[in-house]
Amino acid sequence: MEKLAENNRVIFAFAEYASFGRSGDDYGDFSIEVFDNGKILRKGYLFGEKKHSSLETFEIPTYEVNAIELFLNENRKEIQNLPQDLFNGSCDGSLHYFTFGTKEVSGLNVHYNNLDELRNKNYNPYKDFDIEENAANENLVVDLCYKIAQLSKILKLQLWGWLKYAIKVKF
Repeated sequence: MEKLAENNRVIFAFAEYASFGRSGDDYGDFSIEVFDNGKILRKGYLFGEKKHSSLETFEIPTYEVNAIELFLNENRKEIQNLPQDLFNGSCDGSLHYFTFGTKEVSGLNVHYNNLDELRNKNYNPYKDFDIEENAANENLVVDLCYKIAQLSKILKLQLWGWLKYAIKVKF
């Protein structure tokens, strides 16, 4: 499996880890890496463990890889403008990590935000950052993941648990 990572480029990745728990417990932590050769690695983790506890491999057809790469290229400017760290005020929950080509983004409890509702609340307890800008960036990350998942049945199945949580505000 290490050779797969050495010889191929990650075009998309997602990871979700519980930010709090008891060492060794299974909270459903996992990561997915999609490589440019169509291979997908899904690793499961126990809380507090650096080594994965499970490993699955999948493969998607070349046309799905090409569709993902084309989508990332079409959205390259927006992706590159994303900050590396998203902060929505969360202090606990799930850590999320995303890779879109060469861009890496992370945050706690990343989800879709209703910007109109956020503006109407006029609520920002954090004076050091723009909560509305962060919310828009989180929305972009969720939209990118949702659209990438639509390009591959395997990715849609692998990401659906998080997407169901992340987009509940949108619909």
